[in-house]
Amino acid sequence: MAVTPGPNNILLAASGLAFGFRRTVPLLLGLAAGCAVQLLICGTMFSWASAWLLDARPTLAVVGCSYLFWLAYRLTRAGAPGQREAAIPVSAVTAILVQWVNPKGWVMVLNACVLFIPKEGGLTYVAFMVVLSPLIQLPCTALWAWGGDRLRIWLKNDQSLRVFNMLMAAMLAAISGWMLVDELLAP
Repeated sequence: MAVTPGPNNILLAASGLAFGFRRTVPLLLGLAAGCAVQLLICGTMFSWASAWLLDARPTLAVVGCSYLFWLAYRLTRAGAPGQREAAIPVSAVTAILVQWVNPKGWVMVLNACVLFIPKEGGLTYVAFMVVLSPLIQLPCTALWAWGGDRLRIWLKNDQSLRVFNMLMAAMLAAISGWMLVDELLAP
């Protein structure tokens, strides 16, 4: 799931475009760290977390998707190429927090817990997942940041960049809307 399109990867591609790969590294690392922390907490308290999340899922979906809609809106208002130097890339700490409101991130982490932690539990499995997660996630998500960085070559003028930002924002909003509707209409 780390390499598939989703909110984090769209943010990485947009940040790579706006700031280049090097300035996107904090976002990249923060998202991986956020996922690892999420895995650690969900894995060690999985039985409690799964019961709590059943009741909290609709609220998490609304809060998470609302935040993603806000990010999509912000992306539509992203600056022109000449304004890039004044803009500030997403920090690693903010990226860690983004993971907590990302519905796809929750699905990925909870599925990993269900599929890879034995029913009887075991911190060894959790520790293995926490260490392995960034090793898998970083190369997958770095592709998105690198792709955004490479797009800078073709999107140097204001009009091309505006079209790209609108397309990325539309994809982020569409993914968020789809996840929200799917969650709220699920039986």
